[in-house]
Amino acid sequence: AWLAQRILVLGMLPLAFLLTIRAGRLLSTRMWPRLLGATVYTLSPPVMGALAEGRFSELLVAALLPGLVVLAVWSADPRRTPSEGWRASALMALTLAVMWSAAPGAWMVPAGIWLTAVLTAATVSSRGGSLLRTAVAAPLALIALAPWLVDVVRTSGQAIPSAPFSPVAAWRAFLVAPDIFEGLGPATALVPALVTVGVVGAALLLTGRGRATAVVVLLAVITLWGLVAWAFGFIGSAITWIPALLLPSALALAGLVADRVA
Repeated sequence: AWLAQRILVLGMLPLAFLLTIRAGRLLSTRMWPRLLGATVYTLSPPVMGALAEGRFSELLVAALLPGLVVLAVWSADPRRTPSEGWRASALMALTLAVMWSAAPGAWMVPAGIWLTAVLTAATVSSRGGSLLRTAVAAPLALIALAPWLVDVVRTSGQAIPSAPFSPVAAWRAFLVAPDIFEGLGPATALVPALVTVGVVGAALLLTGRGRATAVVVLLAVITLWGLVAWAFGFIGSAITWIPALLLPSALALAGLVADRVA
């Protein structure tokens, strides 16, 4: 049982890597930029910190997050056939249910991806098909989780596991570099921040490559989720492991690598 558990946990990192490569196809068709982006995401502090601190629920969220993004894009894309779109919607509902049940404290991360997909579908499509199938994914996931939700209400939230309070300083939140690796020297701990500065700087300088809209969206994702992580550290939360809120920022950083290098 001990060995099986360790294999399952360590398997989350290859799964995150492979799904990030697949998600990278949304921005680039070339393999090596996607490999580089997947490496940036898999080795990012939110992902490795979840592994180092034994936050296996958040590690599962980190592994499934790139796949959720792909399903959300497919569901919201009006160019997809109805069968493809509804298949993506059903898989998105299943993924949302798994992520919410595994790490309820990090519910905002998958919810944010779903809400973004809904808003995108409402904006880009004049037909209601893509909006409908995207919008119903979250309610379907909540219906699947109904017995657990009833238990949460009945126990006044005691069914939700607590999480250690791990606030993230503002500059670390915006640079996707939470200080979660205890024992590392200050110089080593700053490496993730320098990586973020390098990637963002390259994205702003290499204006002739990739798509400007994609860069703006990815930078907005990094900024928004950095603000959310900092705010939760400021307000305090008993159920949210705050570095997990930076997982979308880490994935957006990987997207910048794939888009700019391509």
